[in-house]
Amino acid sequence: MIFSEFDFSILKNPEYREDSVREDIIAPLLKYLGFRSDRDPKIVRSKPLRHPYVMIGAKKHPVNIIPDYLITSGDVVRLIIEAKGPKQNIDDGDHVAQAYSYSIHPEVRAKYYCLCNGYKFNIFNVSKIGPLKSFYIPTLSKNDIVEMAQKLAILDLSNDNMMNYDIDFGIFMRMHGFSSNTEMSFFSVPMFTIGRLDDWTYTFSCANETVTDRKVAMSIDFTHTQFEKLCSILNSEVVANIKSALSKQPFIYRNEINPPCVSVTARLGDKIVTSVTGEEFIPLTLIEFHKG
Repeated sequence: MIFSEFDFSILKNPEYREDSVREDIIAPLLKYLGFRSDRDPKIVRSKPLRHPYVMIGAKKHPVNIIPDYLITSGDVVRLIIEAKGPKQNIDDGDHVAQAYSYSIHPEVRAKYYCLCNGYKFNIFNVSKIGPLKSFYIPTLSKNDIVEMAQKLAILDLSNDNMMNYDIDFGIFMRMHGFSSNTEMSFFSVPMFTIGRLDDWTYTFSCANETVTDRKVAMSIDFTHTQFEKLCSILNSEVVANIKSALSKQPFIYRNEINPPCVSVTARLGDKIVTSVTGEEFIPLTLIEFHKG
C-alpha cells in the first residue's frame, strides 16, 4: 500500500507541519492516483489570486490562503487541495472557510475543495456544509484508494455542466462567519418562484448579484400572515395568478420573465435543508415585506 512504510507517529512531533504533510502525504497520494503536471486532469501548484479577496456587499473579505494544489481540466479549476498541520481542525472553522472562499473566488470557481492534515483527507462541496467524505489516512485501505480515485478523478472533474451552479447565499454567509439571526435588507428583489410548503408556510427563491462579486441563489421562508401582507403590496392581477398557482399541485408559482419585485428584511436561518437533487441550502427567515 501507498503508506505501508510510513511511520504516522511522526505526526505527533510538534516540528511536523503542513509543508511535511504536503510532501509526505498529499504528493505521493496524488501521484498514486494518477495526477500529473503534464496532462489532464493536471496538477497546478501554489497558484496565488490576482485579487485575494471576496466581496461581501461593499466590504472586501480577505482570502489568505494559496492552496498547495489545484486540479485542472481543460484549464478550468475543478478542485483545490490544501495541506494543514496535524493539529489543525479541517472539519469546520477558519481553515475550511478560507478554502471555501478560495474555491468560490471568481478567478477559481471550483465546485470541490479538499483539506488534509496528515490524519484525515476531507472532501468538500461548496454547496454543502461539512465534508462530503472523510478518509482516515493511517488506515487507508486499497478499497479506500479506489473510492478516493472515483471521488477525485471521475466524479464531476470533467463535467462542465456541474460547474454551472449558483452558490447558496445562506451557506455563503455562514461560511464567512455570519451567525444565525443576522438581519439584512434587500431592495427590489425579483420573486422568480413562490412555493407553498404547507397551509401556514411559504417560501420564495431569487438570484442576487449585489451581495458579492458573483450571483448567489437565495431562499426566504415566510408565514401565511406575511403572505397576506405580500398580497396587499402586489397588484391584484399578480396576486390572482399567485393564489391560483398555489391552490393546486405542485403549489408553485413561477415567473422568470417578469417576476414581481418586493423589498425584504430577513434574518439568516439556522437550519440546513437538502433539496430533492441533494444540494444543501440555508433559507433565510423573513422579518417583513416592503413595497418596491
